[in-house]
Amino acid sequence: MRNTGIKPDVIFKNFWRDNGHFASLFNTVVFGGKTVIQPEALKELDTDVSNLIKSGKYEESLTRARDVVKKAAHGTDFVILGIENQRKIHHGILHRA
Repeated sequence: MRNTGIKPDVIFKNFWRDNGHFASLFNTVVFGGKTVIQPEALKELDTDVSNLIKSGKYEESLTRARDVVKKAAHGTDFVILGIENQRKIHHGILHRA
């Protein structure tokens, strides 16, 4: 295989930044093929989704970044959707609480 200097992660990020691709993924997977998210309603957001968790005297900062994050507004309601590409299966991610 020839090394072109192009990283697969960059290719995936560019693909999913397209609002049509992004909306199609969520409409297919989450909404069973029903068109709920309109591509023109999506706005790209900062991929840094870090936050500070506080509970009583306990404080912890979590640093996270997603490959692509978008917001879809529906009147006064909105939803934030994110995609994280990965090359290998991480079985810990598959567990649901």
